[in-house]
Amino acid sequence: SLCMQWSMCTRTALLEKDTFLGCLLASNNSSIGYSRLRLARMLRFFILLAAFVACHAGTGLRVVMEREQSTEVPAGWMLVEQAQANEEVSLVFAVKHRNTERLEELFWEVSTPGTHSYRKFLSHNEINTLVAPGQESINAITSWVSGAGVSVAEQCRWTKAKEFLRCDIPCHAAEMLLAVSFQVFRHERTKSMTVRSTEHYSVPLTVKEHLDFVGGVHRFPPVAKEAKPKQKGV
Repeated sequence: SLCMQWSMCTRTALLEKDTFLGCLLASNNSSIGYSRLRLARMLRFFILLAAFVACHAGTGLRVVMEREQSTEVPAGWMLVEQAQANEEVSLVFAVKHRNTERLEELFWEVSTPGTHSYRKFLSHNEINTLVAPGQESINAITSWVSGAGVSVAEQCRWTKAKEFLRCDIPCHAAEMLLAVSFQVFRHERTKSMTVRSTEHYSVPLTVKEHLDFVGGVHRFPPVAKEAKPKQKGV
């Protein structure tokens, strides 16, 4: 890969630089040796910087999502195995809304006596139209998901307002999209199975501006409470 190639180039360059540095330090002229040492250190810095930039240019910068979300396995769930590549996982991609600040402004306008919009409430359809995700965001999420080999037309479905994209996709595609690994868990009492990850997921920086969160990664499905046995009458 590009990063591995750059890693090898970096190590080679640093080794060659260290050999060169050793020759410099062997010089009898200490002032010249010190100046060249500073140059050599600068060279090391720029070589590492170039390797970093090259790697991220090839893979894209990523941003960790939902840092505050717990990744602990809830009580009652047991790890069964690592999910197979073709194991199916259901994910929900929440697309960012538009005009949320304007929506708050309208709320105060219709709620404040004396304003020209006082009690002129918006209809449900007007609110949906105002905050519905933009086409740019819809296209960005669609392109990103498709890039993992997912057929959005066949494996996904949009909600009516295109706020959420629900996909049933193989784990290898989900892992490629979110840079995590998935496992299979079983609930001890109900024996129900689910696929989840215990790692914080990340998305490309270019996708983050269009995405609120991805559901189905951490949060385990709710489990019905165990029914209490009926007491027999006396």
